Amino acid sequence: MRKSGTVLAIVIIFLLGGLSWFMFTRGGGSAKSIDTKSALPIHYESEVTEVRHPEFGIYDGRAFDDGLRNPVSREELNLDEYGEGIAYIEIYAMNIDGKSLKIIKSRYENGTNHFYYEYNIELDGTNITPKNFRTVESADCSLQKFRFVTIPFFQAIKISRGWEESWINPTMAYKTVYNLIGGQLRPEPSAPLQKICNVAELF
Repeated sequence: MRKSGTVLAIVIIFLLGGLSWFMFTRGGGSAKSIDTKSALPIHYESEVTEVRHPEFGIYDGRAFDDGLRNPVSREELNLDEYGEGIAYIEIYAMNIDGKSLKIIKSRYENGTNHFYYEYNIELDGTNITPKNFRTVESADCSLQKFRFVTIPFFQAIKISRGWEESWINPTMAYKTVYNLIGGQLRPEPSAPLQKICNVAELF
């Protein structure tokens, strides 16, 4: 009796071990193998690309992320014979604390490397754009750039510097943060950062 009981116990242990192996390797039970690579957080790195105009060469140099995603509309426009005018207009829409916020982004060309983006911001149909909400660009350096964030709350961040002697001559850059307060974009005091050529590198 003792011997048959021992054999039965061995058989049961063997069956349980085989069942466990089957569940882990085949995924038939609640215990499943975990792909540790897909379970880890994903960190996205912005792609560095050159943006070329078909007639006028490199404009953007390095692609810059201004934080705006998924426009609700984009209108491509025709430049004149000199490569001047509005290249395109994009509209971004979002809900901020129950209010409708719209950002209209326009790219202006003037036939040279000194293009710029202009941003117009509307809250519930009212224009709340602060003065001078446009970038200052060249093929070598950007003197003024913007980035928009929505988490944990909406902000517009501007980093700019003054022009001195030439486009590539570094000057002190300043950071200004605009917060949405009382239905207006109100700036915090500007803070100096460092002397630099391309302010895009400070975001």
